Amino acid sequence: MQSVFIKEISKALEYADGVTAQVILSTHSSHMVSGSDFDPIRYFKRKGHEVSVRDLSALPLGKDDGTVLNFLRRYMKSTHCELFFADKAIFVEGQVERLLLPLMIAKFAEGEGASLLASQYISISEVGGAYAHVFRPLIDFLGVPTLIVTDLDSVDDDGKKCRVADGKSTSNAALKGWLPGKSVLADLMSCDASSKTEGHVRVSYQVEENGSCGRSFEEAFVYANIDWLKSNHTKLLASGKLFDEAATKNLVTDAYELCARLPKVDFALDLVAQSGWSIPKYISDGLEWLAQQGS
Repeated sequence: MQSVFIKEISKALEYADGVTAQVILSTHSSHMVSGSDFDPIRYFKRKGHEVSVRDLSALPLGKDDGTVLNFLRRYMKSTHCELFFADKAIFVEGQVERLLLPLMIAKFAEGEGASLLASQYISISEVGGAYAHVFRPLIDFLGVPTLIVTDLDSVDDDGKKCRVADGKSTSNAALKGWLPGKSVLADLMSCDASSKTEGHVRVSYQVEENGSCGRSFEEAFVYANIDWLKSNHTKLLASGKLFDEAATKNLVTDAYELCARLPKVDFALDLVAQSGWSIPKYISDGLEWLAQQGS
């Protein structure tokens, strides 16, 4: 009804003969914002005792303004604009991360000094590695602390996907064009926390864990949960057959090929139904940074 209301009131103002009127609507409804397009939106942001007002129609988009604005308008409508009302934001690679991040946040918030994270309004948006950088103007404009969780996406000299150990560079557009702004795999692997941070934005991608580094979330999860998967693979209703006894004998060696065959969403739902697994280090590091940021 909120989505319908904002569209109908706009039509009424547009077609009312002889009536000159202005409507000011104060809202925390993402549904109303999604039905308003960008031009009429004024974004109020409080920091301490001061409030700034920003005109979204003045969003700086750079040389590709038409393409970027059109994409942002369509995307924000499809996700109901939660980002405008968030204390903090997380952009993730795919459905698996989007399904599991709320659980990971709750689990991480149980740690010392991180409890506030669970009580904050955190917007989680699925954008993929190819599109995360497109949101840079909007993220900069809103000033919301933002964590980008993406994949290392290692490729060989021919640009074909491969194990991280055999990779030469990344195919991830966000890592190459935004943060940390590097394409050579060795350079990405050697980046410290400061190289992955720019103002109120931090990027997190796979790092070495237990002697191995994953190319994707699923592979990183395996390396972070070797013992757990060996003990609990029979409880994974949809994906457990891939982690049978034969596979778990060489789980570290076979992780790359095994993860390529995983039904990703089913695997995520299996993990939602279970407990006791560990958060991959690269995500845990990112959540630690996000917990330290003021909203």
